[in-house]
Amino acid sequence: MARAEIALPSGAKVVIEGSPDEVKSLVDYYRGRRGMVPEERGIARAKRNTRPVKATRGPRARVRELRDEGFFGEKQSLRSIQAKLAERGFIYSQPTLSSILIKLTKAEELTRKKEDGVWVYTA
Repeated sequence: MARAEIALPSGAKVVIEGSPDEVKSLVDYYRGRRGMVPEERGIARAKRNTRPVKATRGPRARVRELRDEGFFGEKQSLRSIQAKLAERGFIYSQPTLSSILIKLTKAEELTRKKEDGVWVYTA
């Protein structure tokens, strides 16, 4: 059984035991093709992208847009809100919109009232 010890640039030590072929392949893997680890060859490790992720505009932001544009100046049903968003190319299911409208109502950004068995929303 063959054995090899490798000290990595980070200070970690790796002990490899196995058949000579297994040990050789793992040593080659850790040392790189030219006998050095990538940092020793002047190849920097890939840096993580630390750029902040741009927030996508979801259905809540789209409903707020409608509110800010005065769409809720008149009473609007769930179906009319869904249709207005669909006109703009944003297709959302009624359950998705319903939960968003309830949250906006709880946050007092919209008001809602039941009329003729249908909830209507206003600003």
